[in-house]
Amino acid sequence: MKEFGVLSILLLGMACVSITDGKDVLKTYKNSLQQFHESRLISEEHHQVLREIQHMQYSGELKDALLCDLCVIGADALILEWRLDMSLDAIELEAIGVCTLLGIETGEVCRGVIERNIDIFDYIIRANPDLKGERICSVILQNDGCDKTVFEWTVDIPEGETVPRKNLSNPETSFNILHISDVHYNPLYKEGKLKDCDEPLCCQYDQPDGDPDAGTACGYWSEYEKADTSEALTDETIRKAAEFEFDYVYFTGDAVAHRVWETSIENNSESMKSLFRKMKRAFKNIPIYPALGNHEPSPLNEYSIGEDLDPKISSKWLYRLITTEFSQWLPKEAKRTLMRGGFYSVSPREGLRIVVVNSNVAYIMNWWLIHDDVDPFGQLAWLAQTLKEAEDANEVVHILSHIPSGKADLLQVWSREYHRIIDRFSGTIGAQFNGHTHHDQFMVYYSSKNTSEVTSIAINGASVMPDRSNPSFKILNVDEASFDLLDTDEWTFNLTEANQNGNQTPNWYKLYSFREEYGVSSLSPPVFSEFMPKLAANHSLLYNYHILRYRNSDLAIDGGCDDSCKSNYLCEIAVSKVGDTTQCEELQKIFDRS
Repeated sequence: MKEFGVLSILLLGMACVSITDGKDVLKTYKNSLQQFHESRLISEEHHQVLREIQHMQYSGELKDALLCDLCVIGADALILEWRLDMSLDAIELEAIGVCTLLGIETGEVCRGVIERNIDIFDYIIRANPDLKGERICSVILQNDGCDKTVFEWTVDIPEGETVPRKNLSNPETSFNILHISDVHYNPLYKEGKLKDCDEPLCCQYDQPDGDPDAGTACGYWSEYEKADTSEALTDETIRKAAEFEFDYVYFTGDAVAHRVWETSIENNSESMKSLFRKMKRAFKNIPIYPALGNHEPSPLNEYSIGEDLDPKISSKWLYRLITTEFSQWLPKEAKRTLMRGGFYSVSPREGLRIVVVNSNVAYIMNWWLIHDDVDPFGQLAWLAQTLKEAEDANEVVHILSHIPSGKADLLQVWSREYHRIIDRFSGTIGAQFNGHTHHDQFMVYYSSKNTSEVTSIAINGASVMPDRSNPSFKILNVDEASFDLLDTDEWTFNLTEANQNGNQTPNWYKLYSFREEYGVSSLSPPVFSEFMPKLAANHSLLYNYHILRYRNSDLAIDGGCDDSCKSNYLCEIAVSKVGDTTQCEELQKIFDRS
């Protein structure tokens, strides 16, 4: 579904391209757009051409430069529809019709997603009279080499050198934190429904039944693919997690299901409130610190940037909901910044500061970046100042955010500036915690001055939602003095086995201890400076990383992981700044020599 939003920009033109060389494609593209604009007809020939173009893209035959040019022409045509004062209803119906005719999604999904995004596009295009397709495509096709518009800005970072890291204390003086992420709570999940349906999300109460004898019916708990977290799985995960002793809960986003064609302020609010209240009841008075995910807003991914917006396109309702639900653990200043842009800071104990960043504002599927990309809400400037205040107060900071900073779906300039801030204050940062990918991962940050020195570690909370993996949560063990991570334990169960046993309590087990599995003394940056070259040289350990990444799921074991797969994981771990593969390439050289 991530690419679905690009439909609004590209489809009308891409449906009409003739497959020849690049120049002919662009010429035919422009002509066919004009023909479509006059006739509003899409022929079967055009359908076939689109399929060929899609095949070219998936097979790698559609070169980035051509894709970028096609996007720009299509985006300019879309903007022209608005400039010619075509009614919003007409544009919406046109887009729904094209989406349905081309079989991009079912009619219901096409209608739902387009209806939920059209008002945002309307605002952005009308509020930016000089908007060109080049800017739109340079955002959404950033990772396809489309750089016709260069996004360039910097954040003022307080001068100075990072402070020395605090020394670890006696490991016996530690405390635990529960890390839970990407629940994608779906109370509409229903056992017995078809698990390979036509929609992006299956196992829904209003979808066709599956056949248990043929293996096409959704299981009791969830499914490995195209299914979210059932109410039963949500309740069971929270119940199991509550058995452990921990002082805080880090929730790194995505409470809401993938039923993206039916999101609304009302539906999303009800889903979030239900999940959060389940957690609060089970964990009693233990503070919960949430980071927002890209699925929380309606529509999906869209965090509004601007003031005095129409409530139906503003994200203020979401900030208000989170502020209300967690108000008992948030001081006044945290509530103020949370209402401003979904970020906040809190100190739950002496010497520790938790800083929560809303990285979703820099997600390239957030259309609002087309409107304004420069440090949305002044959040990064706030982060730098907050870390400076923590440094001056001799505090250690844990940073929570949903999308990891090295994920290629973040705007490159935002990722770069975030990395600069981490580099400056690395001695103040104990660890970082992310979600979004649904994988058990970790990511390392390297010093800008010494490219072999690891300066910070980010731990991914994996996910409760299966997504080719087994459901899981983590228990973080934190040093009392330095607030560095000593260890992480991940707990999971086999989904196939659990579904076979129906509503019986699943057989939870500890998947692994990070320290034991990887043979490290702690998860502090100095330890990782020595560990990363060793990991790159150990092919069998990288295979274990693959298995753990998917929490020992049946699909991961069956799929295997060859040398190319293992080598790519080194880049997954070592790229913390979008577009900078320097360290991962060095690690891959070690891998190739081993």
